[in-house]
Amino acid sequence: MKSIQFKGGDNARTPMQWDESLNGDFQFSLEHFTYLFTETKYLKWVVNTLFIAFANVFITILFVSFTGFVYSRYRFKGRKPSLMAIMLIQSYLAS
Repeated sequence: MKSIQFKGGDNARTPMQWDESLNGDFQFSLEHFTYLFTETKYLKWVVNTLFIAFANVFITILFVSFTGFVYSRYRFKGRKPSLMAIMLIQSYLAS
């Protein structure tokens, strides 16, 4: 069975290499976590990802709330067919 071992020392920044000689001689190290948090912009990447996710949630809730308000308060031509289309599309994609 093949396993992945990250090389330490001078090869710490090289891509992963297959190592057939692991054989249970694994020693846990925080070296790569230290590299991740000190030498890269990992935390900035996480913050940017969270910002985009929360912005997407906020915009989606805003538009869906306005749409729900319009469907609940106003009567307009095509209201029932468009509401049925939305319901059918949501039920089809969920399954």
